[in-house]
Amino acid sequence: MKESILFLASSLFAVLPICAERINLWIDTDIGSDIDDALAISFAISRPEFNVVGISVVDEPNEKRLMILQWLLKQLGRDDIPLYRGWGKPILWGGGEGRGDASITYPREFEGEYKGGVHDNAPQGILQAIKKYDGNLVLLTIGAMTNAAIAYLSDPQTFKRLKKYVAMAGCFNKPFVEYNVSRDPYAAEVLLESGIKPIFVGLDVTMRCPLHREGQKKIKAKYPFLGELVDEFLQRAGWAGGTPILHDPLACAIILDESLVKKEERNLVVELEGGHTRGMMCGGIGEPNAFVCVDVDADRFVSLFVESLSK
Repeated sequence: MKESILFLASSLFAVLPICAERINLWIDTDIGSDIDDALAISFAISRPEFNVVGISVVDEPNEKRLMILQWLLKQLGRDDIPLYRGWGKPILWGGGEGRGDASITYPREFEGEYKGGVHDNAPQGILQAIKKYDGNLVLLTIGAMTNAAIAYLSDPQTFKRLKKYVAMAGCFNKPFVEYNVSRDPYAAEVLLESGIKPIFVGLDVTMRCPLHREGQKKIKAKYPFLGELVDEFLQRAGWAGGTPILHDPLACAIILDESLVKKEERNLVVELEGGHTRGMMCGGIGEPNAFVCVDVDADRFVSLFVESLSK
């Protein structure tokens, strides 16, 4: 019996060194549009190194996103995590046609009581968590950066106490308007001007991290509901039999192990007015204001992800 317990404990921590203390993590998500949000949240919950202290939603339709989130966390046995309604619209939409609501590709219904509670005002929730953990908090945004920007604008001094801010956002090796930035370009610009130096995990590295079919099978064997969610997303997106890209899970994983990626400091600005380029992150002039991921050990990351959700 003793040997079995020791083997189980060692296997849990085989991939990464044991952390001296758990990482307090807040996740801000637009779950429901792409499957990678659900996979990133499941990954974070599966890792003993993380203490997920709150999850907020961003970008309308917020109530549908909250429904999916409650359903998912109930399935994962973590319906104790507090949830927060976030900002549904961009902080500023300069000219042109309105943004409109995002599409939901894997809707879910949730009935009954959610133990962790569903609260209003995600930006204030983020600020309260920073104070509660005395700055020892990592913020991960895997959708539009609206809630983070409003938290900063509401209380810059508190927001700057964040231990780390990681965002799945941008594309840096070619001119391309990445989705999360495009949903609220002004929010991205606010954070670039804040002085906190976000770590951007962009399409340059995430597109190299598909979840191969063998990995999908392993995860489905452990969590059938998660495998079915992936299948449903691929079917609705017109990619049946394909491979989802692990955009958001990579952003989450580098919080555990930054050696998964190579980073560079850069000065960045956001195009706010271009008719075809609005929301594009571009190189600016001046001191670096962000870190950009430029390379990834894709095989090691995907192995870490699959093992975390299949063992």
